[in-house]
Amino acid sequence: KSEGDVHYVRIQYTGADDLRTTYANNVLIQHNPAGEFFLSFFDMPPPIVMGTEEEKAAQIKEISTMDARCVARIGLSKERMAAVIAAMAENYDKCLQRGKDQDASHGEKKHEQIS
Repeated sequence: KSEGDVHYVRIQYTGADDLRTTYANNVLIQHNPAGEFFLSFFDMPPPIVMGTEEEKAAQIKEISTMDARCVARIGLSKERMAAVIAAMAENYDKCLQRGKDQDASHGEKKHEQIS
């Protein structure tokens, strides 16, 4: 599509199907003076504790650190970060609305793609 001197092209996203989806339950967001953002995603599984409730509580009290394994690190410009924040907020609102819609329809599932 062209408008004046601007030529628009469609983006075809590829490669995502080749990547493994990895769970992250901890996120670290940093930025530098140049306005670049760095999002580091970590998996931090809970410790394995076994025994009675008292034994588990004692084992947990002995833990002083936990490992968080970085599973992805993404760098973004300040402008791209603003766009990501807006897109995430929009998708989050859609998710919340979908939950309300499902509650209102007594658990009837509605299928739609979230972009």
